[in-house]
Amino acid sequence: MSGLRRAAMRVGLEVGLREAGNGERLHGAISALGGDRVRVWIPDLRYSIILPSALRGYQSALDYPAAEAGSMWPEPVVADHPGPGPTGRDLLAHWTWAHQTGSSDQPHASRYLNAARQVLELQPGGVGTDLAALDMKDARHRFTAAHSARPASTLSALSSHFRRAVEIYRNQYAAAAPNATRTLITLGDGRTVTVLAPPQPTSTP
Repeated sequence: MSGLRRAAMRVGLEVGLREAGNGERLHGAISALGGDRVRVWIPDLRYSIILPSALRGYQSALDYPAAEAGSMWPEPVVADHPGPGPTGRDLLAHWTWAHQTGSSDQPHASRYLNAARQVLELQPGGVGTDLAALDMKDARHRFTAAHSARPASTLSALSSHFRRAVEIYRNQYAAAAPNATRTLITLGDGRTVTVLAPPQPTSTP
């Protein structure tokens, strides 16, 4: 399996990785780049149990050669349903995960999630809206027209948050391997999440 090139790494990118010590499969988001290692925030409810769930987890580090050799790959969260993407469901699944786990570098995950819900519900395709074909200008106009009685500043903020939510997620989705498929994975703390992951290599006898 091809790894994640250093040039494609950025803080906040959702990734899958193999832990250097025991080879455990992990899922998280890049939290820092620099030096000789990439650092990844791994959400895990077993850690720091007195803290809110979004702050519970730990940092894992992987050296760049290992990451590029196949120990790390782009792995965005998607909705747990079959079908093409990315769609509005995938957008909501991603920002719900980011909000609940603190796995994104974006401090406004809850705002992005709220804006996405409000704007998508007014689109003809609803949460099934194809994000690849979404006309952002039309979507925002449809939203503001339906809520013309609300303060202009509120509508402007929500429209802006929706635009950023879509832009960031489109970049996440586009980073995934061309042959990636929806895969249900189990995290170390027992939770499951559906991600867009490349096929795992099969062993040969």
